[in-house]
Amino acid sequence: MQEEYILNLQKQIVLMEQELKLLKEREVEQRNQVSGYETLLKDGIPLNEHFIALKNKFNKDKEDEEKRLRNLNEDIKHDEDMNREKKHKIEILKHEFENITRKYEEFKKVKQARIEDLEAKVFDESHNKDHLTAEKEHDAKLLDTVQGENIHL
Repeated sequence: MQEEYILNLQKQIVLMEQELKLLKEREVEQRNQVSGYETLLKDGIPLNEHFIALKNKFNKDKEDEEKRLRNLNEDIKHDEDMNREKKHKIEILKHEFENITRKYEEFKKVKQARIEDLEAKVFDESHNKDHLTAEKEHDAKLLDTVQGENIHL
C-alpha cells in the first residue's frame, strides 16, 4: 500500500512539474506581449502623453498620405489631359493626311491623264510626220517629173 501511495505521489509530482513548465512558458509569452506596454509605463511619461503622441503621428502620417494621394490624382489628371490633347492632335493629323492623300491621288490622276494625252499627241504627230514625209517625197517625184517634162517642151 505504501508503494502505491509513493507511486501515486510520484505521478502527481510529474504532473505538477509539467503544469509548472507550461505555466512558466505562458508567463514568458505574456511578459513578451506586455513588454511593449511596460516600456511605455516605465519611461515615466504619463500614458496619456503617449496616446497624444501616437495620435499626432497618425494625423501627420494621414496628412502626408492624403497629400501624396492628391499629388497622384493631379498627376493622373494631368496625364489624362495630355492624352486627350495628343489624341486630338492625332485626329487632326489623320484628317490632314487623308486630305493630302486625296489631293495627291487627284493630282496623280490629272498628271497621268495629261501624260497619256501628250503621248497620244506625240504618236499622232509622229504618224502625221511620217505621212507628210511620204507625201512630200511623192510630190517631189511628181515635181521632178513635171519639170523634166517642161524641159523637154
